[in-house]
Amino acid sequence: MKNRNSIAAALLLLVAITSGTVVVHASNEAVTNGGFETGNLSGWTQLGSAVVVHYISHSGKFSLQLGSRFDAGQISQDFTLPAGSSGTLSFWYMGEPGNLGTTTLAATLLGPNATILAQWNGKIDFKWHQITFDIDSQHSNQPLTLRLYGHSDVIYDSFEVCRDDSMRCFIKIFTSPANVFVDDVSITYS
Repeated sequence: MKNRNSIAAALLLLVAITSGTVVVHASNEAVTNGGFETGNLSGWTQLGSAVVVHYISHSGKFSLQLGSRFDAGQISQDFTLPAGSSGTLSFWYMGEPGNLGTTTLAATLLGPNATILAQWNGKIDFKWHQITFDIDSQHSNQPLTLRLYGHSDVIYDSFEVCRDDSMRCFIKIFTSPANVFVDDVSITYS
């Protein structure tokens, strides 16, 4: 079967070359692993608590969770747009509001020497939101960095526990983190 597929592919290539219709598709994507579909943070630099999760995503199987109950998290990725090209940054995020009001998402696009070109602070409301930003061609052919920072909050849950053999009741309090998720990070250029 492999030989048949190889022969068929070679024949198609030969026909395409002789007819003069070779089409080459180049990737115009500047971000590596923007959908986190590798199941890890390959391509990204991590600081603090940042983990790829599989229980919630905007699309695909995985997304990024920034921050944990006890720590903030940050990821970043360096990229360069080809000379003369402009780009579009796009990503999706969702934040879970907590009881303390400290759930945070900050996305920053940095130019050379850590100059802030753009910065967004996310709305935290249990919904997926898309952020897009056009990157002007004046920023092409120079080092740029996308940085995503998240800080979790805490959700307090409580319930009353009573024992049947006595009338003594007590309140049990549980805490769980309110997290920030990011997915489908993309920087395309033309």
